[in-house]
Amino acid sequence: MIHKLRLKQFWAIWVDCLKALKYPKLLTPFLLFAFLEFLILGMLLNFYEAPFAGILVPLIKRFFGEQYLHYPNNFVILPFLFQNLNLLLTGVIGVVIVGMAISMFAEFFRNQKAAFFASLNLALSKYWRLIFIWFIETVAVLLITVGGPICYIQFLGKGGGFRAVEVLSFFVGLWIFAVFAYATIGVIWDGLKIREALKMSLRIFVKNWFFTYVFIFIPNIIIWPFNYLASQTGFVLSKFNPQMVVYLLMTVILLSIFTNYFLVTTLTRCYLFAKGE
Repeated sequence: MIHKLRLKQFWAIWVDCLKALKYPKLLTPFLLFAFLEFLILGMLLNFYEAPFAGILVPLIKRFFGEQYLHYPNNFVILPFLFQNLNLLLTGVIGVVIVGMAISMFAEFFRNQKAAFFASLNLALSKYWRLIFIWFIETVAVLLITVGGPICYIQFLGKGGGFRAVEVLSFFVGLWIFAVFAYATIGVIWDGLKIREALKMSLRIFVKNWFFTYVFIFIPNIIIWPFNYLASQTGFVLSKFNPQMVVYLLMTVILLSIFTNYFLVTTLTRCYLFAKGE
């Protein structure tokens, strides 16, 4: 049976998530992912050096042009390259890290314990299910957040309403994400198959759509301005030193440690409440 959360439980979820910050071990998955993100950023900043040059230089030259191999043009494409490699990192490794974090938080909320390696092994045992759910969720979200603005440009051009379409796509994309928000938790905590996990996520979302959206909206709206500004490289390069692009991406990585923490903890706690646990 799926329970509908009350306002008292909504506040209790936030309190529990703040209390969990007292235990540094629970931040470990997000610190690990941030470390991998910094490695990607470092690789892109040193694309002209071995062993990266053999792969990145031909790719940049082929898809963007030789001018983007040189300063300061290399900073123009840096956010685009970082975001796409980060998306790949999320699909290949991030799903395991999120699964591990879910297991650690669920165990902590139930009995104040959080086993790192046991949670890692659990996430690895569900690897293909996690990837499949991530793929479905990501495609659905990108169809809105990326496809919406692209369609607008194709039919109406990049006119005055384009920014509004971008913002609208962002908010609608969060709704799409909210529908899938509990599927990964269902796979990790209850061992559900893909179809069962998707159905469970939809059921919890329908019963608790408002709280679910709030849990997703708050972390995303905190980090979105920095992501957006980093993507506006033309503006950033015209106003600041090109290194500002790097500082913005570093800020995004550091902020994501905490935004991802609150996103995963609140949704995991909400899932347990909704299941009556």
